[in-house]
Amino acid sequence: MDGVYALPNPELRNIEPFAEIIRRDRGSKNDSQGRKKLIASKELSYIFHVEDPLSPYATYDEDQREQAVIEGLFEKDWKPDQVVLEARKKYVELTETQAIRLLKSARKSVNNMVDYFDTFNIDNSEDPGKAVKDLIANIDKLDHVIDGLEKLEERVQKKNQEDKHIKRGVKATKYNT
Repeated sequence: MDGVYALPNPELRNIEPFAEIIRRDRGSKNDSQGRKKLIASKELSYIFHVEDPLSPYATYDEDQREQAVIEGLFEKDWKPDQVVLEARKKYVELTETQAIRLLKSARKSVNNMVDYFDTFNIDNSEDPGKAVKDLIANIDKLDHVIDGLEKLEERVQKKNQEDKHIKRGVKATKYNT
């Protein structure tokens, strides 16, 4: 992740608490005067990667995602402060649609299914024959689950791109998404 950051844009500079994250960045290693806003960029990246369903980290379980993002972006022992936590909350408030909520719930359910398959043990069943039969039936249906999740992800991503186009008044490209 080193070198990949969400750069503060003019829109964020006018919305609290994002504006506070940007304002308070007075400098850091490789940015002695804070002009590059490297700390702010990392904190904004953290918010995006933890909360956005289209983040590369979105496939992680909720309880593992935050730690993976922190390890990917920050030095050891970094923890979000109150301003960053408020910005996370604001990010969700500003971006979460019904489709995004549905996608998050679907991913959570799929992760629960993964846990089920990971912990399945035929020895714990009262009727091993029925348990195996049920397991095989469930496995047969997994491709439908994957297809459904992929279609939902594509729809949410498409809708997100359309919303960016409408909100910004500019065409969304791979360079400004």
